[in-house]
Amino acid sequence: MKAVMLLLNICMVFTGIASAQARLLPPNPIHCDEMGSGESIPEIRRHIKELVGRPAFDTNAYENCQVATLRKRVGDRWTESSYKKTIRIDTSEPAYELFYADYLRNFRGAGRPLFAAAERHYFKALKKLRQRAGPNSPPWDPITGSRVQRALIALYQEDGITAWSRRSDKETTDEIPLAFVASLNRFAQSTADLDRDVDDIRDYTSEALFSESRFRKNQPLSRDELKSLIRTKFPLETLARLRVRYGSMPSIDLFRTYRQAPNDAVTNFFVPDIFNGLILNSYGISAEKPFSFGRTFDADIGGTFKETRQKGLIEFSPTVSEVIRDYETKVAVSKFVGPDKVILQFNYAYLAIHPELANVPDRNREFTGAALTYQLLRPQGFRSSPYDRHFEIRGWDFFGGFLLDNEAFNDANAANNVTVIRRDYFAGVALKGMGRFDLTIQPTVFSSSSSNQAPASNSQYRTNATLIYRRIDEDRDRSPGLPETRHPLNVASWQLVMALRQDLAVHNLDAFENYKAGLKSDWKFFTVSGRTTILASLGYDFQRFYKLNKNENIFNVSLKVGF
Repeated sequence: MKAVMLLLNICMVFTGIASAQARLLPPNPIHCDEMGSGESIPEIRRHIKELVGRPAFDTNAYENCQVATLRKRVGDRWTESSYKKTIRIDTSEPAYELFYADYLRNFRGAGRPLFAAAERHYFKALKKLRQRAGPNSPPWDPITGSRVQRALIALYQEDGITAWSRRSDKETTDEIPLAFVASLNRFAQSTADLDRDVDDIRDYTSEALFSESRFRKNQPLSRDELKSLIRTKFPLETLARLRVRYGSMPSIDLFRTYRQAPNDAVTNFFVPDIFNGLILNSYGISAEKPFSFGRTFDADIGGTFKETRQKGLIEFSPTVSEVIRDYETKVAVSKFVGPDKVILQFNYAYLAIHPELANVPDRNREFTGAALTYQLLRPQGFRSSPYDRHFEIRGWDFFGGFLLDNEAFNDANAANNVTVIRRDYFAGVALKGMGRFDLTIQPTVFSSSSSNQAPASNSQYRTNATLIYRRIDEDRDRSPGLPETRHPLNVASWQLVMALRQDLAVHNLDAFENYKAGLKSDWKFFTVSGRTTILASLGYDFQRFYKLNKNENIFNVSLKVGF
């Protein structure tokens, strides 16, 4: 009997100790970031109303964090205020700084995160973790610390390698990255130059029609001449960049680009089967600033100036250089519409092109474009809501836009001035987050005309379909924190991309109708100590120009540190 009583007393003591510890420890804040998962929009709104109506709500940090998370899921304009109120109530909890920073990085911003504010709160979280480190720190602090470090890697993933850090300010004890260096390298064996495959059917059609015009051969090209225009190019590009970020100031980029592309251009349209290579060197500076205004709008404004020297494109004078001064600006604005998000982006670029040859006139080129995207971010019945993700929002995007391209060839005699007018119109849907799959379908219409009818007006229709399979999904297969087993280079994600494309002629020459099918493998790696992200890509495409019975094998590879 005494032994039984002794055991009962021991059990009561341990129960009392456990109860006391439970009373001393506040609720685990990690759980509040999971609030509303699996709930419908009406259920989430009812849940918010219930929590806000509780008597001690205004002094309960955990319940305010719950409300902030729920408001995030429905796009409530008071979400940010809820996160700030949570932090004011409990100034010592680093997890609340983490959740607010994640919200600013992952869900806010017009195509770019609200970078400065997110960075500030991540480093505040690190400072608070250090301030209460020790034997009495709560058991969830290691999880918080791991998630903060991984989130900082994601925040800086586009920047490159940290080259210089600044001393801590009053809000943190850590050194904050100030300057980054990046290197972006691409190579291809392709029928189009880098970034030109977006409208290569129009380029081929315009080359053929200009050669056929009364200003050159004044006769239709033969089948062999048309086939010869489809040539293999071997473009190679390397870009080096220095980026500086300081607090809430705009980020500043200084960059240099080198590109070469053999067989890039026809430089004698009387003989359209002889080609010259492009050699290009660019230097430039750009600035970008994401910010918010009001409680409902985010914006991103950027501008770029670059000077380019290139040779290989002037007809009859392929060894003569051109100097191009390029002025670009972009403005994007976003707003939540319920749980969904609308993004409107506007781009403008002006190129002043000066050939270094006396008898070749200057020309200028203007690009004006806009795109509207509606991101459907409410739960779609798949594995998780877009708001459960930590690295990449994947909802269903519906988008459309246009690009207006006017290239003016000037002459001393104004009557001889020529303007080439190109137009792109596109729309599409990207169904992201369907389990491990993303599907994007985008129809595009291209057109081209000129004021002197050379080349003759023409237009094409393209259908793009892209299916992505995420073999390793950063949000699905990886912890939101650092990996338990760390390597010098850690795999964040691995995806396989299958792309199908068909080009059809709508108006005028149809010789270059084609289809293309390919497979690409993309990897994302990161280092823990340097917070550096590396992208690698390897792809193959088969392209068939069936009207000319010509096939092309296309390979591309890229390695990017910063992007």
